[in-house]
Amino acid sequence: MDLCQVAVHLTSASSAGYCLIGRRLYFTKEWAGDEERRELTSVPDELCFAAKPRLAADMLHAAAQQGMSASFFLGDEVDGGRELPTVCRELGLGYVVGVRSNHQVPRPPQQPRTPPPATGLDL
Repeated sequence: MDLCQVAVHLTSASSAGYCLIGRRLYFTKEWAGDEERRELTSVPDELCFAAKPRLAADMLHAAAQQGMSASFFLGDEVDGGRELPTVCRELGLGYVVGVRSNHQVPRPPQQPRTPPPATGLDL
């Protein structure tokens, strides 16, 4: 990302339509610390690095504080991790957060199954 800027968006959707209600500028730690890049792209000094899930969580809190109501939150795999589900639970939102295609879901250990004894066999 040389001079590229990426944004995290928060959109409200219903049967009546959808509307962008929040956006935050995202850039990597390296990009955020590069004063020349910041100056070339007019990034304000008060903006600093924050992970994408942190930006999304901040927007969810801001929307709730402004009285916006929602039933659930949907996010893509970039928003994965524990931070957003935790914020959703705090705000009383149901949520669906995508995971990467190579994400491993741990399974509880299983007891080996012993087959039932055979009956009615003539040996």
